Amino acid sequence: SQIPGSSEYPVSIIPNPAQDNIQIQLGGVNNGILNLYSIDGRQMWTSNFQSDQSISLPSSLENGMYYIQIIHEKGFSNSKLLIQR
Repeated sequence: SQIPGSSEYPVSIIPNPAQDNIQIQLGGVNNGILNLYSIDGRQMWTSNFQSDQSISLPSSLENGMYYIQIIHEKGFSNSKLLIQR
């Protein structure tokens, strides 16, 4: 769901595909909330993060494609993440 008055902001998630850790790069955005959803829309995980810091993915996440929604002070960002362990 979109935040009223917000706009989508470009995001880079590396590495992608990922194994155990990811790094989120949101030029000019320092922190936010990461929501991870399964392909069928179930929320699998949520975490606060700081831009350019390594984030450990839960070991309970199985291999596959996930949707990432990031909410931050400049709006929101959406992306996909492939986990291959």
